[in-house]
Amino acid sequence: MKETMNVFKEVFQMPDEYKQNLFSNDPSKPCKMFTSSINYDTEKVHLWRDILRHHCYPLEKWQHLWPQNPTTYRECVGDFSSEVKKLGSRIMNLI
Repeated sequence: MKETMNVFKEVFQMPDEYKQNLFSNDPSKPCKMFTSSINYDTEKVHLWRDILRHHCYPLEKWQHLWPQNPTTYRECVGDFSSEVKKLGSRIMNLI
């Protein structure tokens, strides 16, 4: 889990020029970065955060659309996603 958290930190610490290519307001785009602040100019309180969202399953269908950098992102997040899915299935079987 630490490795995955470090990879996510790397993504958000990347130069703005790189992250700019990931930003999108298109709801149909399967991999995108967006901000939680839609009305920044009119908000009284700014709760700014950038969000990276992408589909995970099936991995074979979506993983190639995930960010290419950092270079470990696709493998690390793919492994993490698989383990989370296994854990979720195990919990559901116990219920």
